[in-house]
Amino acid sequence: MANLTLRPQVTAFVDVVTTAAGTDLRFEEIEVTEASAQGGKSIRDLDIRRQTGALIVALRKRDGTFDTTPEPDAVIEAGDVIVGVGTTGELQRLEDLFARGEAVGA
Repeated sequence: MANLTLRPQVTAFVDVVTTAAGTDLRFEEIEVTEASAQGGKSIRDLDIRRQTGALIVALRKRDGTFDTTPEPDAVIEAGDVIVGVGTTGELQRLEDLFARGEAVGA
């Protein structure tokens, strides 16, 4: 906590993300299932930011390793868990993207 006081912009960001007074930003984790047609595609291929408005801030791979700053070329596979940040609506669109059975652009 003391470290946060030395970084006022980090503290301000955390306040916005975690309080109702902010812009309703939330973190959510979404497991990519075998039923998702999006498995095997990269963040770039899925155009996640444009499609949903949400950001992927971390990716836990099936083997348990974490990529805390996934690149656009990071491939999302069934069994991975996505950590996204966005508004309630953006995160719902992100969940919907990975829940549906049809491929993006289909």
